[in-house]
Amino acid sequence: MVTIQQSTEAPLVACEICLNEIAAVAGDQRRSERLRGALPRHRLLPRVGGARRRPGRSEARTGRSAAAVRRIATIACALLLALFGPAFAIAQPAAPTALASQTSGGGGVTVKVTPKDLAADAPRWQFELVFDTHSVELNHDVVSIAALIDAAGRSHVPLAWDGDPPGGHHRKGVLSFKPLGAVDEITLRIREVGVPERMFRWSLKGQAR
Repeated sequence: MVTIQQSTEAPLVACEICLNEIAAVAGDQRRSERLRGALPRHRLLPRVGGARRRPGRSEARTGRSAAAVRRIATIACALLLALFGPAFAIAQPAAPTALASQTSGGGGVTVKVTPKDLAADAPRWQFELVFDTHSVELNHDVVSIAALIDAAGRSHVPLAWDGDPPGGHHRKGVLSFKPLGAVDEITLRIREVGVPERMFRWSLKGQAR
């Protein structure tokens, strides 16, 4: 699934450019008229060979035409951007929403689970597990005490545990499963770690599958 990222600011910026350019054209014309009325006529004429020469009509007309063309070109580009800019928005893959970590305490042991990669086409589904305690020896075989439960209630055993070996008061690692495909909900069950059973549940609805 992809999303089209479009900028809502482009049309507004383009319209502002158009208004500024139109105002500038009008302002230039008004300033020119004020200058012609305020300055003595002889000061508007340049000297040529000791005598004052009035600019030719063709020269003045050429300068005004060039400025007008630049103004019109700027306004036209801004209008095109405002009208057709959204049509050229780049399609990008939708970023998957990260699933939140969950923590379960009880029996003197705290277990924290963080889903890592649950994409339907991922080679493995992975969960990061952290076990903490000050009173219980963490000597469990994580693969044998964990299972992934699908929406139909079927249990799926882990493929591997890549982490700390049994023993101690702190263990951390990644538990891997075979992907279940495009499912709406999953539950990770962990048994016999301080308490008989712990359930960690996530909804996958709205995820990029």
